[in-house]
Amino acid sequence: MKKQVMIGQIVVTLGLALFPALAMAADFSGTYVRDAKASDPNPFPVYWMPRNPPAAGGGGGATEIVLQQSASSLKITDPARIARNLQLDGKPHVENAETGMVKQTITASVQGDSIVVATVLPYAGLPGGVVTNVNDTWSLSADGKTLTVSTVRSTPALNQTSKQVFTKR
Repeated sequence: MKKQVMIGQIVVTLGLALFPALAMAADFSGTYVRDAKASDPNPFPVYWMPRNPPAAGGGGGATEIVLQQSASSLKITDPARIARNLQLDGKPHVENAETGMVKQTITASVQGDSIVVATVLPYAGLPGGVVTNVNDTWSLSADGKTLTVSTVRSTPALNQTSKQVFTKR
């Protein structure tokens, strides 16, 4: 009887030790190359930038992004955008927008096997507090080799959706 109780305690202890690992999303870390044929035309830049980013669109050269994920953050290096370090705590964080001219609020969290990022970006100079809401959902294929970023951009004038597909190198 004591042996069965001890085995039961070991099983429970191992289960509790492994539970946090099971609760975490897939590991997004890696280098990914954008699949221009499977992706919608690149939606960035969506406003004037004080630099020369690569040309937007579905064609052109392959865009390579690098993701570094930890338990609490996702660092994104993308040549078409500024470097980003998203805190995956589900709390709003205020930081400079990519233009450097206004502040944006970013809330990022792990939801199941996806990372969901909500960005609220004001239009500078427009009355009435006009904002753009951008919701990105980052997900990996079951084998971890395909990254899909689905974006819904809502403005007072219209809603836009786009999908970017990347293959892990």
